[in-house]
Amino acid sequence: MRGAVVAVGVAVLCSGTAWAEERNPHPTSFSVVGGLTAGTSQTVGRQLFGLGDAGEGSGFAVGGDIAHDLSPRLTFELTGLYMDRSSNAWSVDTGLRLNFRPTSESVVPYFAVSGGVYSERVQTNFGALVHGAENLEPVIDAIARFIPQVANLYGFVETAGSTLPFDQHKTHTSGLLTFGGGVNIASGEHVFVRPDARAQVLFGGDTHVLGRFTVNVGYRF
Repeated sequence: MRGAVVAVGVAVLCSGTAWAEERNPHPTSFSVVGGLTAGTSQTVGRQLFGLGDAGEGSGFAVGGDIAHDLSPRLTFELTGLYMDRSSNAWSVDTGLRLNFRPTSESVVPYFAVSGGVYSERVQTNFGALVHGAENLEPVIDAIARFIPQVANLYGFVETAGSTLPFDQHKTHTSGLLTFGGGVNIASGEHVFVRPDARAQVLFGGDTHVLGRFTVNVGYRF
């Protein structure tokens, strides 16, 4: 984290000299983001009497990104993503990209750091148990053909279970820091493609790190 803060400080100091370089005539961009995340995130398990899901190890990510060049070497960005992790997850982060070449060039590698919020909705073990019970319905139906009382008993249990005052899901929200890099590749005056790889550091009761690998396809204006 200290290294990321130092990098941002260097970027701000260097941005003063970058004004002398050629600026991109289209400093603002919007892009569609797609990719995946990998790693195990923190769950609410310990917050619910030890019941919880460990969180899925990977999932796709989709969203959008808005960016604006503060100078040829420094770009501000805001990214929002929906992630197919556990029941669902989302993140919003904003930060800076330190461009190793002026943004007016066709290929611009960069280092990026940002901060924001990560939220994940996970299914508790109680919810998984209820879902598993639903899968037994074909078996129960087959047994009930010979023992009708089984169907009545299962119906009673199912009705009683649905009225229990338990939430089958819990939402966990964490602070988020990302750092990594990528390369912006221009495809004409306005269109670009930007592969990006970052570590997402989640700060909650514990610290967890996810990998985020995305590709932006965007338009500059």
